[in-house]
Amino acid sequence: MMSAFTVGGHFPDTTSPGITPGLRWPSYRSGRVLTATDLTADQQAARARDRLLGRATGHGVVSGFTVATSAVQTRESPSSSGGNTLTVNPGAGITRSGDPVSLELQTTLPLIGVLAEAELPNVAGFHCCGSTSASTTGALLTAGAYLLAVRPAERTEGGKCAGQWTVAGLEFRAIALPALTTVGGRPVTAQNRRNLLAMWCLGADSHLGTPDWGGLPAELYGKHVPTGTASLLDLTGDDLPLAVFWWDGLQIADLDLWSVRRRITEPEPADPTFGLLTGDERIASGQARFHQFTAQCNQLARENQASSTVASERFGLLPPAGFLPIGAGMLDEQLESLRDTLARLRDWLADGGAGVSRSRYLSLLSWLEQALARWTALQAGSGSGFVPEAFFGRLARFGGLIDWDLAEFALRDSWHRRPVPTTPPDITLVDAQQKDAASGLRPDLGAHLRETRATSRAAQTPFVYYLVQQQLFPPTQVLPLDLTQPPPESPPPSGSPSQLYVFFVAGWTVGARTTMPARLLLEEQVLDLLSSGKLFGR
Repeated sequence: MMSAFTVGGHFPDTTSPGITPGLRWPSYRSGRVLTATDLTADQQAARARDRLLGRATGHGVVSGFTVATSAVQTRESPSSSGGNTLTVNPGAGITRSGDPVSLELQTTLPLIGVLAEAELPNVAGFHCCGSTSASTTGALLTAGAYLLAVRPAERTEGGKCAGQWTVAGLEFRAIALPALTTVGGRPVTAQNRRNLLAMWCLGADSHLGTPDWGGLPAELYGKHVPTGTASLLDLTGDDLPLAVFWWDGLQIADLDLWSVRRRITEPEPADPTFGLLTGDERIASGQARFHQFTAQCNQLARENQASSTVASERFGLLPPAGFLPIGAGMLDEQLESLRDTLARLRDWLADGGAGVSRSRYLSLLSWLEQALARWTALQAGSGSGFVPEAFFGRLARFGGLIDWDLAEFALRDSWHRRPVPTTPPDITLVDAQQKDAASGLRPDLGAHLRETRATSRAAQTPFVYYLVQQQLFPPTQVLPLDLTQPPPESPPPSGSPSQLYVFFVAGWTVGARTTMPARLLLEEQVLDLLSSGKLFGR
């Protein structure tokens, strides 16, 4: 039989000066005088327990808390720029310190004449009547990047000389971010600012061995600051980050939520050295990076800029894997090849071809006719989208078809990987010469190598993109890509956003196909159906 033994105990010192006591609440006894101090201590103990539960649950956004600019007219077509106010929608979340934050009604935040920080009047006790006003001064936000965060706040209500109620509320703060000129060795421009600012917030300049890598950059919380980056001491564990935006002094630009928005992230009790490998922080950050890229791509598609977007101009860094909405032009070559194949197959069968295998080829003819109807409907229902060859440029590789299971595996694997550059690193001539001298490299040879690297593809990773052949989204939203199913009765209305996606992945291959010129999509389908024998008896 097992037995349990008490081998020790611990209670915090609550009397020595300078020692922070642990949880402590009044011991109520009959006959004692109950004071406000006793009740306040009881409340503080309960709130401390709640914070412990909050920290055990994890920190992040539970639901809602989306942010939009005043330029937004509808929820379906949000804008990342324009206007001088921010609108925060209802939501709930938990801060790193464990405090819950909840917004019940939509709130508008003006940025033109924001109030400088001022303490709310404390009227919890008695005071001179008429002295409850707090002095606040107007201040202007200077141009630059800001992080919007929310934190719990309180104020008292009821009674002129003593507050009857303590009311829980929220305080929204715009915290200035460091002025970034480069991120991941890529120069920040007006075009790629949203992407690179998001990647900086997602830890692109942090190292894998740095604690908190994969969450918000360590410098945001003022610990383990990497060399050359400023610390953001204004952001504390009491703040819940909601969004990042650029302010030019008059209006908002590049509003982005997933730069700093995170789902609830579970705590990790392991040592930081290996805890970052087993913890949830890194996965949550990878998912946020995927959502950030998807949101920005959808924004470009809604603004009809997708077809002309070039990754090296708009995106200094890309996630290692993701989905890209494409236009109907992606199917032109496949449709032309499919029509040609059908015509040849009909002529061949009309001439008595196939012999004993005729029934098999008749089934293939029926299948190809259904495929043609489906691809035609899909092309008619697809609106504007990205052009992979133009988007990825010389780094593009077409990989043909891919199964959803494989795409999902690559996507989940990408959450653990660093972002991928679309352009070579921005290394100044002085920096390069200093590195050459430190390594003992001759100046003439160093210049030759730099010139070679500037025009070489070796410094950048190719992006292989695939058409996913399974259904990705509910049938009520998009057309299935499974050609074995009958075509839809009617395509979606023309001019709607693209419902066709390609899946791209960097530095990750599926067999030898991705390193060679890709075969036509139709060929892949036919070869799968006719794995034995060749079409038309060849």
